[in-house]
Amino acid sequence: MITVNQGDILRLCTEKLSELFGTEVIVTQSRNVGGGCINQAIRMGTNVGEFFLKWNASAPTDMFIREAFALNEMRSAKKDHMTKLWGTI
Repeated sequence: MITVNQGDILRLCTEKLSELFGTEVIVTQSRNVGGGCINQAIRMGTNVGEFFLKWNASAPTDMFIREAFALNEMRSAKKDHMTKLWGTI
């Protein structure tokens, strides 16, 4: 099993979010949360909002891309009930 350092995940995500928002994103808090039975996940508070990060270093390379597609399809049907997916890395 491949392990990924949570600090590296936070750094990579804040870099990508900073690019998306056009401003430096600063983590103000983070905590481990459930991400399913095979994934790791954290809830990350920042100066631009709250984010849910989920990862699995051993997953197939397209697993989260497929999940993102499905979530966006669900969101388009129920806009009031789904949070925005900002991307996959």
